Amino acid sequence: WYELEDHGDGTATLTIFASEIDMNKADHNVSDDNPWRIEFNMGNHAYGNTNMLVKTFTVTFVVKDEDGDVITGASVELDAYDGNDNAGDIWGGSGFVYEVWASGDYEYTVSAEGFKPASDIILSVVEDLTINVVLEDETIGISEIDNNVKIYPNPSTGLFNIEFNGIKGVVNMTILNYQGQVVSSQTFNSDGAGVSQKLNLGEFAKGIYYVRIQSGDIIKVEKLILQ
Repeated sequence: WYELEDHGDGTATLTIFASEIDMNKADHNVSDDNPWRIEFNMGNHAYGNTNMLVKTFTVTFVVKDEDGDVITGASVELDAYDGNDNAGDIWGGSGFVYEVWASGDYEYTVSAEGFKPASDIILSVVEDLTINVVLEDETIGISEIDNNVKIYPNPSTGLFNIEFNGIKGVVNMTILNYQGQVVSSQTFNSDGAGVSQKLNLGEFAKGIYYVRIQSGDIIKVEKLILQ
């Protein structure tokens, strides 16, 4: 609802109470180029209008692994939080930066290959925010494989030796770059007696890589440093 106070001098004060306005309707389409337009008749054919801009804030996500390294290949899903009556609205943005409606509530999920996804809720955004998210390595059954895999030398100038002991069955080994993209993969069988694989990354750019080893439901992810 609203109140209109005529000051008798050709001016008036219009007060709008937001409880009567559905700020989330898509057909409102409020932006700097297309603001809310309030029109009113002050009597005696005196007609006026005014513009009302909606306040928005920027939410920036910084995604890192447990060692503090940025995961640039992560994906962020940001949505209005429907768990209460204060669901926000997303005006734009993608990747790691979004523009959101002021005072709204939001929920997000961050994921990256080789890591466990992380989800949380942002309540009542009232300023520009930086959300720091730390993703954990996928470590399903890690205690069963942790002591049975050795990687050396690490760091290396290109050639890594990977030894497996006590692991039976099909083993999938995937190499990912710093952006989470798969750059190499191979599959082999292990009889549990011990398998040694050579991994040559000499053709790739220097930097940080990850080896993801999976045997059934058992997964281990290790960092490789290519010098």
